[in-house]
Amino acid sequence: MMRKGKRCNADLVNRWLYALSADKPNRENIFMSKSQRTKGAEGEREVCRLIREVLGVKAVRNLNQTREGGADIKLNPYSIEVKRRARIGLIYDWMTQAQKECSGEERPLVVCRADGKEWLAVMPIEELFRLIREELDPYPWEVEQ
Repeated sequence: MMRKGKRCNADLVNRWLYALSADKPNRENIFMSKSQRTKGAEGEREVCRLIREVLGVKAVRNLNQTREGGADIKLNPYSIEVKRRARIGLIYDWMTQAQKECSGEERPLVVCRADGKEWLAVMPIEELFRLIREELDPYPWEVEQ
């Protein structure tokens, strides 16, 4: 008999087997608690709301991401991975995840926020240079080589 609050060994084995199966694209969510999943979903909704308020563009969460994989939010040309955590870390792992979710000409973007902090955007430096170049284009001066 299982005590309240304790996990059955068979349950843990089943979760591990499910996590190791090749046909499940988003295996990391299996070991997340309900409160962690809720916090992540709230973060995704918050980013969608910010995109609507600041850019005036409708952004929608990918509700099938756990089952089918894919980015948290698709906002052409960006594939956005949202991370809402107590502390920020694993940025390179998150960027790898965002890159894997890109299709075609999409560009990876990680948006993350730690508890009590502001939202941050993480992107490959080539994308940052592209954005800066677009801002500099209208100016008449030349950039020294």
